Parts: sequence; C-alpha cells; structure tokens
Amino acid sequence: MSDWREQAACREDLGHDPDWWFPNRDDQATINRAVSICHTCPVLAECRAFARSSGQEYGIWAGQVRGAPTVASHGATHCRRGHEYTPDNTQWVRGGTTRRCRICVSDRNASYRKTAQADRRADRLEKVAALLAQGVPKLEIAERLGMHPRQVQRDASTLKGEAA
Repeated sequence: MSDWREQAACREDLGHDPDWWFPNRDDQATINRAVSICHTCPVLAECRAFARSSGQEYGIWAGQVRGAPTVASHGATHCRRGHEYTPDNTQWVRGGTTRRCRICVSDRNASYRKTAQADRRADRLEKVAALLAQGVPKLEIAERLGMHPRQVQRDASTLKGEAA
C-alpha cells in the first residue's frame, strides 16, 4: 500500500465511516459530506491517480463521484448474480435509467475495504519488523507509529511466528 492513504482525509481512524465514500447515488447528503472531506485532503492527486490506475468504477475518489456499470435493464427480475430485484434491494442510478443490486454493491464495497485493510496491516507489519530489526524497543515503536503498545506486541508475535 502507498503511504498516501495514511495521510488521506477520509481515513477511518479520523472518525469517518467508509460507507460515506460508497453511497447510494440518490443519497445527496452523504455524497456532499464525502466530497467536502475530499476537498480538504492533502493527497487528492494521489487518490485520483490510484482511482484511475486501479480502475475504480464506483464510489467517491478524489472528490469525484464515480458511477457504477449497468447491472440490469428495466425488464430484468434478477441481477447477474441471481439476486431478485425488490424495492429494498434495488438502487436506481443514472437518473433512474439503470438499476443495480444493493447486495452486489455491498459485497463489492466490502471487498474493497477488506483489501485496503489487508494492505494497511501488511504495511504496519513491515514497519514494525524494520524497527525491531534495528533494535528499537517496542514501546518506542508504538510511539513512533502511533500504535498501542499491545498492538506492537501482537505484531511482534505474528512476525516471530512467520519467521519460524
């Protein structure tokens, strides 16, 4: 993972709900909230470059709302993955011309968050391992990386288990 995400204004550790960046297209209040946070971000250019290079099709990236691909036509009763379209499960986008399955959108968003979380963990473990290799005490590692000392201890145990 790139260091730019650790500097992003949308970080979850700042109290922002990750779902704000993957709202329903008709939830203008949430879209406006996320976009306004984006406009305060110090790594806007890096976010935009990431969204382009990784082919992000959905969500708010660098203050820009990205639409989702068409999932079904008006006449379909089920999405491509077989979920039935119901009023609770249907999200209309593109001015009401396209509908999407909320279950599929939710699954995709969870996948994005899970990947980002795994990337952050791998980066953190790499930093902890480098500092441990330099002989830095665990308490100092916690202070340098802004972590709780118990997390440093857990990471050190994980690293020790991987080395064995």
